[in-house]
Amino acid sequence: MTGLNSSTPDSFLHNFLSSSKEQLEYIRGHNLILGLSGGADSIALFHVLYELRSILGINISVAHFDHRLRPESSDQASQLAKYIEQFDVNFYLGSADVAGAALQAKASIEDTARKYRYDFLAACARKENALVCVAHNQQDQAETFLLNLARGTGLDGLCGMLPIDRVPGNPDVELVRPFLGIAHEDIRNYCRLNSLPVIEDPSNLSLDFTRNKIRHLVLPALKQANQEVVKHIALTTSILQQEKRLLDSRALDFLAQHSIIRHNFISVELVAVMNSPRSLIIRALKMALSQAFGSDEGFGARHLEALYLLARSKSGNSIDLPGGIRAIKAPQALIVWAGILPMDAIYSLPLMEDDGTLSPNWDWEVTPSAALVQPHALPGNNLHEHVVCDINKIRLRPARRSDKFIPLGMKFEKTVDEFLLDRKVPYFIREHVPVIEQDGEIIWLVGWRIDDRHKILYNYEPYVCIRFYRKGN
Repeated sequence: MTGLNSSTPDSFLHNFLSSSKEQLEYIRGHNLILGLSGGADSIALFHVLYELRSILGINISVAHFDHRLRPESSDQASQLAKYIEQFDVNFYLGSADVAGAALQAKASIEDTARKYRYDFLAACARKENALVCVAHNQQDQAETFLLNLARGTGLDGLCGMLPIDRVPGNPDVELVRPFLGIAHEDIRNYCRLNSLPVIEDPSNLSLDFTRNKIRHLVLPALKQANQEVVKHIALTTSILQQEKRLLDSRALDFLAQHSIIRHNFISVELVAVMNSPRSLIIRALKMALSQAFGSDEGFGARHLEALYLLARSKSGNSIDLPGGIRAIKAPQALIVWAGILPMDAIYSLPLMEDDGTLSPNWDWEVTPSAALVQPHALPGNNLHEHVVCDINKIRLRPARRSDKFIPLGMKFEKTVDEFLLDRKVPYFIREHVPVIEQDGEIIWLVGWRIDDRHKILYNYEPYVCIRFYRKGN
């Protein structure tokens, strides 16, 4: 292979080196798997990176995936393999009946082809401990922006493709797009000047595919309004990516301060949600879903909005999300989980087990007293823990929906269920809240409110302090 053709305008290489600084610095010293379709973009990227391999300290391997969508695709794959033979690089060839797979999965051919292609590139990258390089350019970026805009999208969609990313569906493999700031016309001109063997894919002209409609109908119409529209869209995505990075940083700080995230479980403080901007919370929830469940794929803007509205709602306390994931508004936190919900992670108060025993790791103590007491001077001012009662008659048991008491500060009876429902306590917790009763009468709904008839009124009045605590505290 000859070096960069002397007739190649210096401007192309200069433009490439200046617009791709971030990507080139990132791939420096790495093994690369270059996705080679045979089109002008990927052939040009291979040509440039091969010539720069010594300067960048990179090792290049090439991977081509035959989607079997055209009768001549197998022959073209053989042509590419023969072309690559003259270079000291590995060549990987994969193939699949994409049309058949799409039919069986009831998915579009475009989406199916994309999945199979990226999965193949990721598999090659794992084999060589490499980064994946693809040749998406400025035109592809504009098409992606418009495609996402047409489908309906948030900030991520409007950011388009990132210069440095993860392989779709394969978050363990990194992906780099060195040509993202280069115009497609400049790439094709580079191929002509260097006599590179470009394979033209006739399917790129078909209007059966949504992206092709944008390429051949929408963008030409926009160019009539402004010839620089592709460049301007690329600039817009670049600006939005910078703003996304700032928002991501703030969202990570928010999660670090106000959430608990572990495998299949998320807890976010409601107070923090109420006092933070919507855009920050939506971004934080998206990142939390990805951390807890391995990916945020399948969670669209409507799901994130539903979570946000649940956290701020005055009514309703649970929603269902894709993949068997559920969310509830607990007393102090928004909880999202899959599988078995860990009660102790969402509830800071004791609960009763089905057999009537106190929940694990909790205990209680009763301390009698008849000292001179001013109600406002009681420890911690926790009047709900201090009741007037007969220490020999009190009993601990689970709450029943029909239980009635007069909550401290009120004049009329309420059922326990009504009281807890008013405070948005989830339905599956309400029947497990402990109560203390005396002679069949509720004197304390544990952790919530004592009965008004059992409050301390007088100095020297005998009373007891009932305290529930976690063992070890």
